[in-house]
Parts: sequence; structure tokens; C-alpha cells
Amino acid sequence: MLAKRLKTAIPLIVLLCLVFSLPGAAGRFLFTALAAAFFFLAIAEAISLSEFSGKKTFVLPLYLYGTLLFVSSSLNTGHPANVLLQLSLEVMGAILFMLGSFWLCFTLPSGRGSLRQLYAAFAIAFYICWPLSFMPKLFFLSSGNWLLGYMILVAKLADTGAYFVGTLTAKLPGGNHKLAKVISPKKSWEGLLGGMFFSLVGSLLFFHFAQDHLLFNDLGNLLGISIELSIIDAWLLGLAAPLVGLLGDLAESAMKRAAEAKDSGNLPGLGGLLDTLDSLIPMAPLFYAWLMLKNAIVLLELSKFAG
Repeated sequence: MLAKRLKTAIPLIVLLCLVFSLPGAAGRFLFTALAAAFFFLAIAEAISLSEFSGKKTFVLPLYLYGTLLFVSSSLNTGHPANVLLQLSLEVMGAILFMLGSFWLCFTLPSGRGSLRQLYAAFAIAFYICWPLSFMPKLFFLSSGNWLLGYMILVAKLADTGAYFVGTLTAKLPGGNHKLAKVISPKKSWEGLLGGMFFSLVGSLLFFHFAQDHLLFNDLGNLLGISIELSIIDAWLLGLAAPLVGLLGDLAESAMKRAAEAKDSGNLPGLGGLLDTLDSLIPMAPLFYAWLMLKNAIVLLELSKFAG
């Protein structure tokens, strides 16, 4: 099992390292191509797990909404006008998708089956499409390749630590203490603690060696402001990543259980793209919101000082 995981994971890791290290337009182009492939394949996997996999009523609206989110999230937010444009597109897209989905639901035969299809469409749109759109948002921040790489590294170290510690403790005479027997029988409290240790150590080490690159100034660029992540942020990220990632993992496992599927896709050793991205789905919007909150606090303090 581990050998299969490594055969698939190592090429992906090498590709990601290339994406985050390539400078300028080449790096942005490669990231956009890779992110688009992951984004739309993840939507396809979610559709295949859904209640309407045999009925294509909501498929086109989901792809249209996903396309709008991906294009909007790839805008350069270095200018305040682009931030407003991005927000406007996302709000209008969400409202149109909701209203359009309700209208499509009215065209289907009445009953619980139609409502289940509607709920599945909302779940894909607002739990898969919307959170994943924050990956390009993070990347296209100033120093975004470092910030996104930092978040992915810490989240995946949490997954790795949980996997190894959980596997090792399961072999003990008394086994380990299960965390969610029904949804994900292999998850354990020991694995969670192992994931927290790995992610925290990884976060602090990355911060120590790459602190000068973990800065951004997107909302304050007109004033020449640069905001840096602090050691407190490194501690918070290291502690939050395994907890938030666990919730994302359990949510994706619940989707698979409802669909009676073992894996979300066909990636050897990894299951599927959703199985690989599950911990990042809730982490990406949370990390982005934290960065924007730090930015907003600095701007508010400057406005008070100027006033």
C-alpha cells in the first residue's frame, strides 16, 4: 500500500515543487494549468459520487459555476478594483447558481429524489468548487507561491503524520483509540496527535528558514505596506492544519459512504483527487481569510493613525 502511495505521490510532489519554484510567467502558467486540471477533475469526481450521477440536469450549471469561480480566483488582486470585481463575480455567480438550481429542480419530477439531487448540487458547488477556488487566490497573492506552498506542506505533513502514527499504533496489542468508527474506521486519536506533531514541527521549521518570503501586501500595496507572517501564525497554522484537515477528511469520507464508494477516483495508492485534496478543501479558505484579516487589521490601524 505504501509503495503504491509513493509511486503516485512522488511525481505529484516533484511537479508541485517545479510549479512553486518556477519564476514569472512560466510558473504562473504551469500552476494555472495544473490547478485547472485538479479543480475540474475534482468536480467530476464529486459528480460521479452524487445522487444525480445518472441524470445530467445539474452537471452543466456546476461546471459553469466552477469555471466562473476559477477565472475570478485567478485575477491579480494587486489592484483594489480587481478585488471588488472578484467579489462581485463570486456573489453574482453564487446567487445565479442557487436560483438556477431551484428552477431546474422545479422541472424535475416532484419528490425526495429531486430534492436529493438539488442538495447534492449545492454540496458540490459550495463545499467542493468554492473552497478549492481559494487555491489560485492564494497563489496569485504577492509571494503567493510561498504562502500556498507553506499551507500545502503543513496540511500534508499532518496527513502523513496521522497515517504513520495511526498505522503503527493500530498494530499494538490493544490497538488504538478510534476517532470516527462509522465514517472513517482507520482514523484514531493517536493518529491525530501524530499529525499535530508533524504539522507543528514542519510549520515552525518552514517558518524559520523561509520567514523572509512569507509576506504579502495586496490590499496595502498602494501604501507600500508589507505584512509578514509571525511565529504566532506558524504555531496557529501548525495546530489548526491537522484539526481542520481532519474535518475535511471526515466530510469527504461521509460523501463516499453515502455513495457506497471506497475511493473518490482512480489514483493508484491515493484513491482519487478528492481523497488527496480533502484536508485542503476547508484549509484553503480559512488560511486565505486569515491572511486577509491580518491585512485588514493593519490597514485599519494605519487609517486610525492617519486620522
